[in-house]
Amino acid sequence: MTHVVLEFLSPHPLKKDAGRALLELWRDLLPEYFPDRCGNSEPIRHPMDTEHIEEALTFWAWPFLARRRKAKVNCAVFMRHPKNLIHSTFKLDVPHDSSIQGPLLEFLKKTCTEFEADLGLIHPLTQHEIVRGKIDGTIESLNTNSTLHSFYITTHQLRKNLPNLYWATVFGPAYVAFFGRDKLLTSPAPHVAPLTENSILIRLSDNLSDLESDFATVDQSRQVVKEHLDSNAFFDSKQSALYAYNVPEFVWK
Repeated sequence: MTHVVLEFLSPHPLKKDAGRALLELWRDLLPEYFPDRCGNSEPIRHPMDTEHIEEALTFWAWPFLARRRKAKVNCAVFMRHPKNLIHSTFKLDVPHDSSIQGPLLEFLKKTCTEFEADLGLIHPLTQHEIVRGKIDGTIESLNTNSTLHSFYITTHQLRKNLPNLYWATVFGPAYVAFFGRDKLLTSPAPHVAPLTENSILIRLSDNLSDLESDFATVDQSRQVVKEHLDSNAFFDSKQSALYAYNVPEFVWK
């Protein structure tokens, strides 16, 4: 395992004030993974650091791209236009390190509650998960020999089904209303925690590395939780592309 992905999808348009709050949370909770470059297109050239957030916000427009070259951190933010009924998305790709789990979890919890994310996740890109992601449409190869990969969930996908359950998944307002708060809180997962009245975190194991070192156990836990919540809400490779899954209603802010 080399990379870990954090993503959340918010029904808010994430305007500049939200961008400021997001960058400040990033600075405070993940300072070692804060970008040193930002921009709106490749190549990303504008210098960025924790002391000049206001200057970086001049680039807070669709899409906001950020990178930290030394730590190989990549980020993309796609803000929702108020007239477009799709989520704003924040995606962060960081190298796996034994010390990253705690800060990433805290960042996920803070951002998902601050921006009322309908869905948030942390997931390691192990070989097993790359294979599955290619099948459910969340992962694509970035080079011809398939050694680099991109993970991404969109509103378009969520209107069809939930692609999967991830190592850490935050279910926000739309999914709490859809599955039911009590059902989410009684999920048979190793870690279940309410974040707010309308936001619940489910974690499949103690450590990120478990999906590589003990895949069978973690995957079994994942399947049991899916069945508990609603198997018909999650992508099933046995079903046709036209299969009608159970999906929530999203409320746009």
